[in-house]
Amino acid sequence: MFGNSIAQDSTGTSPEPQKQEWHHHGAMFWHELKQLNLTDAQKQQVKQILQSNRQNMRSIEKDMLTARKDIATTMFANPNDEAALRSKAAAISNAITAQIMNHAQLLSQISKILTPDQQQKLNQLHEEHLTRMQQMIDRLNQPSDS
Repeated sequence: MFGNSIAQDSTGTSPEPQKQEWHHHGAMFWHELKQLNLTDAQKQQVKQILQSNRQNMRSIEKDMLTARKDIATTMFANPNDEAALRSKAAAISNAITAQIMNHAQLLSQISKILTPDQQQKLNQLHEEHLTRMQQMIDRLNQPSDS
C-alpha cells in the first residue's frame, strides 16, 4: 500500500498492487503523507527511500512472524510454561522494537524531503491522530456495561 500509493503518477492512477509487506510498514504514517500533496519528485524520493530499506523491512517482518508463530506454538503445546512463554514474548518485543526503530528512521528520512508547510501539516495530522488515540483510551477507561 505504501509503495504503490506513493508511486502514483500525475494522472492519479496506481500501478498494480505490490506485495502486502508495504501495507504493514507504511501504515504508521502513510495516511498522513497522502494528505500532504507531495510533488512527483517527493513521491519518487519516498519510493527510493522505501526501496533502499526493503530488505530491512522484509527481515523485520520475517522476525515478527517467526516470533508470533513460536509463541502460538508454545502456547498451544504447554500453556502453563510461563518461562517459555515469557521468552517467546521477549522475542516479539524485540521484533516490535526493531519495527518501531525502522519506522522512526524512515520517518526521519522522509521528513527531510518535506517543505516547511508540509512539515507543519504533518505535525497537525499527528496531533489529531494522538487526540483520537486518547479518545479511545478514555473510552476503554470507562466502566463496561456488562
